[in-house]
Amino acid sequence: MYLLKKMRLVDFIIFIGMAVNAVVIVLILYYFVF
Repeated sequence: MYLLKKMRLVDFIIFIGMAVNAVVIVLILYYFVF
């Protein structure tokens, strides 16, 4: 919780966005390969 408070909200949103984007890319690759 301390680390979350120390991190800026914008950085946290960007981190979530990158994580979601990576998951979407993996799902698309999985869909095309299989």
